[in-house]
Amino acid sequence: MANKKIFIFVLGIFVLLLIIVGLMLAGSPISQQALKYDEIRLRNFSSISYEITNYYEKLKFLPERLESLGNTSNFSIVDPETKRIYDYQKFSPNSYKLCTVFSTDSKSANSQYSYINSSSIKQHKKGYDCVIYNL
Repeated sequence: MANKKIFIFVLGIFVLLLIIVGLMLAGSPISQQALKYDEIRLRNFSSISYEITNYYEKLKFLPERLESLGNTSNFSIVDPETKRIYDYQKFSPNSYKLCTVFSTDSKSANSQYSYINSSSIKQHKKGYDCVIYNL
């Protein structure tokens, strides 16, 4: 009877350790959600950058606001988590930055971004940060 209790106890510890190791390797659901939001943000930034480039090529100047890009059914100018429009700032005739609150730091998350080649990921810090684009 005592051997059976010891076996169940050891088995329980082993299962608990497996769960902990699994969470450490795969990441917690919360950290996975944070990565997902940042992937969406970077995908949106890429689409917005493409639209701004097209706008610039047609009109020879940068838009004043993201809403000036027109139909946004093919891309989103709204943060997936906060539901706020991304911050857009022009700082030269052919340079601008897109800003938002990121959930992760790109240096620690690069290997975990699933949709994009890590060499083309725009670098960002956790928290409010901007990504700079030059035409």
